[in-house]
Amino acid sequence: MRAALLVVCLLVPAQDEAHKILQDPARRAKDFDRQTALKSFREQSKQNPAAWVAARFLSRTDKEWKLILDKGGPAPGAAELDAYLKTYWTGAALSDAEHRKALESLEQSIAKAGEGGEALKHFMLLHASALGDRASDVISKFGFVKEGDRWGRREDLAVAAIAAGLAKKSTVTGEVESKARAAAGLGPKYAIALFDLSRVFSANQGYEAAYRALLGTAGAGAAPRVAEHYKALADSYKSVVYCKVCKDGKMPCDQCGGKKRVDLTCPVCHGLTWMQKPGAAGSTLIKCTKCLGQGGFKNVGCPGCSQTGIINCPVCAGKPWRDGFKGCKDCTICGTCKGRKQVETDCATCKGKGRVGPFTAGIPTATCDACKGFAILKSVCQDCKESGLAPCKNCGNGVRDGKFRTKLEDVFTQQPCATCAGKGFPLPNLAVPCERCLGLSFIALPAIDPLKTLVE
Repeated sequence: MRAALLVVCLLVPAQDEAHKILQDPARRAKDFDRQTALKSFREQSKQNPAAWVAARFLSRTDKEWKLILDKGGPAPGAAELDAYLKTYWTGAALSDAEHRKALESLEQSIAKAGEGGEALKHFMLLHASALGDRASDVISKFGFVKEGDRWGRREDLAVAAIAAGLAKKSTVTGEVESKARAAAGLGPKYAIALFDLSRVFSANQGYEAAYRALLGTAGAGAAPRVAEHYKALADSYKSVVYCKVCKDGKMPCDQCGGKKRVDLTCPVCHGLTWMQKPGAAGSTLIKCTKCLGQGGFKNVGCPGCSQTGIINCPVCAGKPWRDGFKGCKDCTICGTCKGRKQVETDCATCKGKGRVGPFTAGIPTATCDACKGFAILKSVCQDCKESGLAPCKNCGNGVRDGKFRTKLEDVFTQQPCATCAGKGFPLPNLAVPCERCLGLSFIALPAIDPLKTLVE
């Protein structure tokens, strides 16, 4: 009990001091005092909408709020704000009637405040949040509309809908998408960019187009940190969806090693140099007419790659963005069959010659029944279960079932936003996004570089 009383005694003066700093423009001008009050309000903001509004105001200087003129001295809105704060920000709770009176007072002050009116509009949020629909006649004049159970500006309401879609992995309406894409602010464009990625992973197609779009989303005039974040997201995205085995869907032919030419064993005599004379008895041999008794061919065009030196990657089937691929980012080619799904072995009966005894001058003359004279036997690759892919630590062995294919979570991790306690939109009744997470409720940490977040 004694400890609990001590905590209360320490907290109350801290709150009073924060309110005093908030009310006093001279103390707000001192960075140490402003930061002290900001910290105090932030600690309360997770449960207290008023503290969240105060913290958001103190996160910028009076000059940034246009309450101080460029040449120095207070701007027209400064006096209006100071009068409001001294009346309504004493630290005491407000009744609904007082919230309504404060809202109407701010509405009148905004008309006189010039550029400093943005600070006054910010404090309107607290009273509108407390009153809900009862504030509709005022906030509707400032571009707020109602959708569902919330009032907000259209682009912020679009972010709220997209954030809900991301959280539930559900769809959003075409109207919401259009609003987000047409918005000028960073929040809606960022939210729809992440939603587009989520949709691509769900459909398992369209990966390349999404990558190109992501690279261009930041825009030429984006702040360095924003551009770096988008680049880190794009790099993280490509690293998990683009095939790691090949280059642009192609790889060197395993038969010729990319040299386009190869030495081949004669397919007729299988290296024996002799063949049965057509129409003659099996023991009648002549020099192979195919290879002219050489047993094979030197430096001929590779049949495996049609003399190009390259083949389609067996993992991605020549499509490096791997649309439709059911395996995971770690899948590789089967080392036994080289992705062909079948293996060829010399016939054990004829030792890869295609013929067996009787012999004439040491040359077998009878067609091998086991391989029908083909000299090799083809069979399903048992090592990969005819999938062409090597056993994978994630997917197991055999044909992939899609259970472990790449997901959005492989591109970035979601760290709950500490500023709004993971709410995204901290104020009741209003769609006013948290400035830290832009209303998404989380901070995206790119897998390539988790430090390259969107905002400080």
